[in-house]
Amino acid sequence: YHDVYVAKIEPPPKFTLDKLWVNFQKQHEFNPPHYHIGLYSFVIFMKIPTHWKEQHALPISVNSTAPHASDFQFIIGLGEGRIQTCEIPLSPEDEGRLLFFPAWLHHQVFPFYGTEEERITVSGNILIDIE
Repeated sequence: YHDVYVAKIEPPPKFTLDKLWVNFQKQHEFNPPHYHIGLYSFVIFMKIPTHWKEQHALPISVNSTAPHASDFQFIIGLGEGRIQTCEIPLSPEDEGRLLFFPAWLHHQVFPFYGTEEERITVSGNILIDIE
């Protein structure tokens, strides 16, 4: 058992949704490596018109050492120029899935192929209010 002395009570932080946007991507379109502003970011997969298994089996992908057609990917620096990646393979089953991550975390979205349907995502940035 310990005695606890509280010198000051801090109110909980206040968060603000800073930006909110919708991406409508057609086949062959992609988002190159990037990061966001704020404290947190998120992406909600609203419509995924392809399945990663079929995309990874396409000739453009299957013979690659890193088949990532249609994937979402986090990119994590390890120092000395080394990186590690974390792939999120996407399929229609991921519709409604939300990824919530630190805004500084680099990420990218690979192109998809073989359909005229759009991939639709909703993304946003969350800031902490400093009063």
